[in-house]
Amino acid sequence: MREAFREFGFSEVECRLGGRVWAELLEKNNSGPEWQLEVPLENGDYIRLRRPVRCGVQPSVLESLVEVLHTTFAPKAPAVRRAVSGTWR
Repeated sequence: MREAFREFGFSEVECRLGGRVWAELLEKNNSGPEWQLEVPLENGDYIRLRRPVRCGVQPSVLESLVEVLHTTFAPKAPAVRRAVSGTWR
């Protein structure tokens, strides 16, 4: 997933599952302002992605990514909550 997020031009990913938050800086952004995309899951959980405004990947491609993330993670959120490892806040 990390590599896919990088390929879409995202510099940071944050995921809230079961009330716990995991975040990872994927790329240091030196190119100016960023915008963010939040994919809602269940019970207030989410996947939040940030990327530079000036990024080579076309934003129109991201609609498919949002659909895939939501349809993949929303039904599996309980299992994902148990399986995710990384730096939790």
